[in-house]
Amino acid sequence: MMPGALRALARRGGRTTAAIAGVAIGFAAWISLVSAADDLPRRFGARVAATGAEMAVRQAGVGMAILSRVKAADVPRIREAAGARWASGVLVQLIRRRDGSQLPVFGVDLESPLASIFTLEEGRRLVPGSREVLVGRSAAESLGRSAGSELEILPGDARRVRGVFASHNAFVDGGCALELGEAQRLFGMEGLVSLVLVKLDDPARLREAIGLVKGQQPHLHATASELYFAGFHELDAVASYARSLGLAALVVAVLVVASVLARNVAERRQELAVLRAVGWSRTRVAGTVLAEGALLATLGGAVGLAGAWLFLRAASVAGLSPWLAPAIPPRLVAEGVFLLALGVGLGCVPALVTCWATPPSAALR
Repeated sequence: MMPGALRALARRGGRTTAAIAGVAIGFAAWISLVSAADDLPRRFGARVAATGAEMAVRQAGVGMAILSRVKAADVPRIREAAGARWASGVLVQLIRRRDGSQLPVFGVDLESPLASIFTLEEGRRLVPGSREVLVGRSAAESLGRSAGSELEILPGDARRVRGVFASHNAFVDGGCALELGEAQRLFGMEGLVSLVLVKLDDPARLREAIGLVKGQQPHLHATASELYFAGFHELDAVASYARSLGLAALVVAVLVVASVLARNVAERRQELAVLRAVGWSRTRVAGTVLAEGALLATLGGAVGLAGAWLFLRAASVAGLSPWLAPAIPPRLVAEGVFLLALGVGLGCVPALVTCWATPPSAALR
């Protein structure tokens, strides 16, 4: 059946190429969108979990750290309620530069254990009260900055780069760090932090500690740090929207295959009738149509998978790795292959109906 299907598709090279391209685009869109959406919560969670803190506390009713406002005076109360080893406030802002790029800015207490995540690669550490800044490795490369140069954070606010750090976290490495007090003054948040990260004496008491913080300070919301960003309903909406777009792209690919097969069968109706007349069964004739659909799906899927991999790798090189996963999980590939196979199978139905209903007598017309 496969040799016959190959010959049938080769006779209509332009149409076959267009169908393969349609399947490839749809499959690549599915892989890229769903891969990014599924990995986004984990990547956001890793940004907080990388600090070693088990619990994150933000303002109640606020989803994003850059919108949260927690009084610095609440930090010791949080530590006491949770029975924590330490609790440290962090200021988080995301600014848009004049060239349109975004720059994460972190304000960190230099005496806190959190400061240890900024591992210096060149230059020197920040000192309290300085107007200097540390720049992440990725940000230093993209902005062309090094120790001793200047970085404008807000318009008219140029600061000397004291050092370049690596945190082994793509999001953090794409930003800059200031001493907490200096960051609070810069953004008009004196006495406020965006987020409080908490290291417990006994991590097994995490659930109890979360309940105590919520009970004693109802204006705050506490959760496990690795789930902090993963719990955002905004991220759930992004994931659902991405999957919907990916599924729509797959549906379009299936419709392309269905259209091509329907036209092929319509043009070959007399040829199929001749095969019936010389003894081919309906099942055998229908098998050639299914083989054509399988070939289109296989070739298009292979091209689409390669295209998705190249796109994600290029995005990683371009500095988008905090938002797009550079690798494609095998589970996701299997899911996409299943959906593509199911869709193409359904797309073959109209052509199969025509093929099944073609009598041998049609060869005489």
